[in-house]
Amino acid sequence: MNKNVARKHRINALLWEVQKGRCPRCGQYFARNEMTRDHIIPKSKGGTDRIENLQLMCQPCNQTKDDRTDE
Repeated sequence: MNKNVARKHRINALLWEVQKGRCPRCGQYFARNEMTRDHIIPKSKGGTDRIENLQLMCQPCNQTKDDRTDE
C-alpha cells in the first residue's frame, strides 16, 4: 500500500471515529466500509482536502449531494 492510500485510510478511520459511524445527512449509522468520503465544501467550489473540510457520508447521501453544500 503506498503512502497516499495508507494516509486516506487513516483519515477515513479518524473521521468514522469522530462521527461515531453516523452519516451527517440522514443520521443513520453505518460500518466504515459503507461510507464514502465527502468534501463539505466541494472542491469544484473552492473546497480543500484538509480534514476540516472532510466528512464521511453513506453512499446514497453522498451521491445525491453531488457537488452541492448542505447549507
